[in-house]
Amino acid sequence: MGWESGGGLGHVAPMRLVARALIERGHAPVMALRDVVETAPMLKDEPYPVLQGPYWSRPTPTIRGRPFSAATFSDILAVNGFADAEALSAMLRAWDGLIDVVRPDLVVAEYAPLLALAAHARVPTVLFGSGFTVPPADLPVYPRLQPRVEPVATQNRILAVIQEAQRRRGKPAPETLPAVLACERRFPCTFPELDPYRAVRRETVIPPLTDLPPPLPAPARPAFFAYLAADAPGLTKILSALAKSGIPGGVYLRHPSPALREAVRKSGLTLYEEPQPLARVLPDASVVIHHGGAGTAEACLAAGRPQLLFPRHLEQSMTGRALRDLGVGLALSHDSREEATAKTVREAAGDGAAQERAAALARDIEARGKRPGVAPIIAACEELLAAPRRAAAGR
Repeated sequence: MGWESGGGLGHVAPMRLVARALIERGHAPVMALRDVVETAPMLKDEPYPVLQGPYWSRPTPTIRGRPFSAATFSDILAVNGFADAEALSAMLRAWDGLIDVVRPDLVVAEYAPLLALAAHARVPTVLFGSGFTVPPADLPVYPRLQPRVEPVATQNRILAVIQEAQRRRGKPAPETLPAVLACERRFPCTFPELDPYRAVRRETVIPPLTDLPPPLPAPARPAFFAYLAADAPGLTKILSALAKSGIPGGVYLRHPSPALREAVRKSGLTLYEEPQPLARVLPDASVVIHHGGAGTAEACLAAGRPQLLFPRHLEQSMTGRALRDLGVGLALSHDSREEATAKTVREAAGDGAAQERAAALARDIEARGKRPGVAPIIAACEELLAAPRRAAAGR
């Protein structure tokens, strides 16, 4: 089971659910992860090996003198080693080596395009993740998601690099760039409303895997909960705006320095030292402020909570756009003036109309019925695992 792109804990939480279900069915997972340190508290009591997985570790470059912004999923591949045949070949060799050592009967990939490519024609693969991280594989090219942003490299160039790397490995190459992720079984896991490819996707999405809260009654007073990264651009201004909003609330920061912790406390905001289960904080929050992680956005939709986003990359921007279109959220710029952000927080915390829209959407999500959880993924895993045995029995 591999994860190699993106940050935070939102990728590993559903992987853990899949791993536990596989163990219950008698299988033996091995995890290879991008970050074995941040995920250690979540996985320290799990009974399977957790290994460091290969991933592109170099900083994201500036493009034409500006911070990187992706126009398509292809651009994300481009800045993660897929634009350089030597680099791509080296990372594929690393995954090949890990596959050689572990000798898996099946690969389960969560936002792991390198692993999916390394496993192609070697090991049957189940791919799952958010709607963004599992883009359609049956299109000729990746669609533009930000029309005003210039691509980092042409999709033909990225495809040519991939084909060259596969030639060096003696493995078949995809004929189109989206086909890089055309694994044996694919599971985009999201609410259709949040799928950035909802206009062009032909395969079925399944609901999010993680437990989600039921629709919650509105809190007694306006309040916020904020889940932010300490290294986010403009974080100091955002925190200052939250303090100036006059709205009570609590903040959890990923990886804060001691100085930042102290500054937050002095500002009068409540600082949580540990990650807060959303089921614990959502009942008292009339608005949730975060960067736009899929898991947080889905939980807020299910609970009926409006959201304010400070996106850091394309997936989060697409989530902000979807929430805006639904009338239950806004995406803000990290360089907005503090006074404007504080005003937006006040308005969002007390916006009865947005809260009613969020509550109605939460009731609609609940009315869709019981979510299948990991069952479809486990069924696909077992079907693929049984195929070699059936083939062997027939010889």
